[in-house]
Amino acid sequence: MSYSHSVLFVDDQEDLLILINRILKDEHYTKFFAKNSKEALEIIEKEAIDIIVTDMLMPDIGGLQLLEILKSKYPNIVRIVLSGYSQVPFIVEAINKGDIFRYIMKPWKINDSGKMIIRDAIEYSDYIKRNGTYSNKNSSISFTEDNIKNILSYYDKDFFITIDNKVILKSDINNLALDELIDDDIYFYYNKHDVNTNICLYIKK
Repeated sequence: MSYSHSVLFVDDQEDLLILINRILKDEHYTKFFAKNSKEALEIIEKEAIDIIVTDMLMPDIGGLQLLEILKSKYPNIVRIVLSGYSQVPFIVEAINKGDIFRYIMKPWKINDSGKMIIRDAIEYSDYIKRNGTYSNKNSSISFTEDNIKNILSYYDKDFFITIDNKVILKSDINNLALDELIDDDIYFYYNKHDVNTNICLYIKK
């Protein structure tokens, strides 16, 4: 069956790629699979790839380097990281560089938010095609301190917060008093999908 969108999955664990293919068998997009970054780049040269979901630790070209290549040569491919908790520093670096749209944590479970993240990425890919730009910045919205408390309490799992473009983890946020994080003139900017999927909250002073 032919679909209008395509997603490339990159991981050196072949059994994981088989599992992903099975989990996503009913999703309406074409799926490509690569066991390393070199294979991924070969596929991208031949196929119209909209989204890439890549592991960070691979034997040939590492995930960070692959993301940098994609950002430079194929900037309109939406980039998602598939990563374990041990790879958190790599994800933080990728977010700080603006290299990724979202991340999906391993192990990928059927009840995980992975499917929704990819659907969000497809919507964003369509947006890029219409507007011709890839950006992780969003319009500014002002909130009161109560709004901030409500938003922070909304999250019930680990996620990344960026404050003045520096990424820290939710667990570190929880160890700080709220008045250490905010002041009277703070404002937030965030993507609605980030809030809905408990992934990222962007805070800028």
